[in-house]
Amino acid sequence: PRLHDEGAVFALVSARPSEPSGRRSSAPGALFPYLESGRESVVVNTQEHFFTVLLAVCVFKLNLDVRSTHDVEQYFLRFFCFYYILLGGIRYAGRFSRDDGSHKLIWSLYEFGLLLMLEGLGGPQGGEAQWSLYLLAAGGLFGLIAVGFSIRAAFWIPRARKFGGASALIHLACSWLLLAAGMTGQGVRETEWAVLLLCVAGDISKSIAAVNGYVDWDVPICIEYVLSRFNGLVMEVLGVAVIVPNAIYPGSYQYSRLVFAGDVVAALLAIVLKLGFFDVEPVDAECHAVRRSQFAAVLFLHLNPFTLFGMCGSGAGIPLLLDATGRLGDAAETRFAQQVVCTASFVTWASLTATKLLHKPISSPVIHRAKTIIQGAGAAACLVPLAVPVFPDFITLVYIVMINALIVVAQLVLPTAQPGRWGSMSRLRRTHSAETTRDDISAVSEFAAGAGMSLPAEEQGTRVSDPWTARSAPGDDRPPRKRRHSSGFIGF
Repeated sequence: PRLHDEGAVFALVSARPSEPSGRRSSAPGALFPYLESGRESVVVNTQEHFFTVLLAVCVFKLNLDVRSTHDVEQYFLRFFCFYYILLGGIRYAGRFSRDDGSHKLIWSLYEFGLLLMLEGLGGPQGGEAQWSLYLLAAGGLFGLIAVGFSIRAAFWIPRARKFGGASALIHLACSWLLLAAGMTGQGVRETEWAVLLLCVAGDISKSIAAVNGYVDWDVPICIEYVLSRFNGLVMEVLGVAVIVPNAIYPGSYQYSRLVFAGDVVAALLAIVLKLGFFDVEPVDAECHAVRRSQFAAVLFLHLNPFTLFGMCGSGAGIPLLLDATGRLGDAAETRFAQQVVCTASFVTWASLTATKLLHKPISSPVIHRAKTIIQGAGAAACLVPLAVPVFPDFITLVYIVMINALIVVAQLVLPTAQPGRWGSMSRLRRTHSAETTRDDISAVSEFAAGAGMSLPAEEQGTRVSDPWTARSAPGDDRPPRKRRHSSGFIGF
């Protein structure tokens, strides 16, 4: 069945079901039947916060490795391997939830596997030798995601069988490839590329199915939960993988003053990046890309890893610039470090520019487009040091931070030039607040009817036939408007 035959399928997910919990075991529960009109909340438990911190620590170790080996290909492949393993847990927790004994055991195994992967990074031949702990742990985690998450959900929830079966096939194939490479030690790099391409192909197929409206191959996901995990991951990586490596003691170097100045500049870069992320994220949730259209939601979610990867690259390259500057002074020129830092900054701001384009303007489309143009120009300007034959390391660092600062200053200053800015924003928020509850109740009523459930009479709204359009209440002659979709089928 196609999406337009299903009616309004985007359900408001209020919170994770509270039963059963404790030490008892039970089947996984789908989040989408738990409807509560007019209100929503998201719960990220302490274990899931720990997974986010653990991934940031893994990135910190990857940064240490790439600074010593200069193997960017290995860095790229391992970053996305960790990312897709974490993504498997996010996708499961955003769709299904229980807090019973079985899930505690599964999450504990998941956590143990991530720790083994982290430990395996320091193994012989950089974790690529025969019986590599890193590869075996990664293969075991993909197998756990396939069996403990996808197959288990598909077995207990009929609605999730197509989705769970397709996801399990992809993860089982990745598990088999990684386990085979870990046991033989042969073709490790080719295997890692194959795993990455399998994961990307799975994402593309889900996105195509979602955009074309095939809902029987997907399960509604709580988008607010996914966004909460993404934002937490960005902040953890910014602190652990960017700020911590740049805390270099100046007294250990001959040119200590330059190192101290570099530490200050690197700290300024972290602050500027944080401000830049806050500006890209719209202050009004109704203008977010995930509530603009399904295509925009898909693109937004798949741009996140590139933003994250660019940040991690900055954390890997800047300590190399500072180390060379401290040893050789302002004449130091480390081409590899410059390539890493400049390319990472370009990737970060290019992905943020694309993300900004996906969000709706809060008040002025002109200001919104001007910001994206400045961000795109700033991303291109980050590559200038690579085109100059002689460009010292310290000057490279100062230049990159200056470009980042100019982008953020422009983001903050441009809105102040708009007449009536605050009045326009206030009117926008009042309009959304007045219309949101009625539209959400209509959507929940339609989904509940399709799922064989019922809502209290006072919470039932008008049935709608177009999943992207919320009809007005009886007696209201205003034209329908597009409904926000804080949770639903997004192909992720």
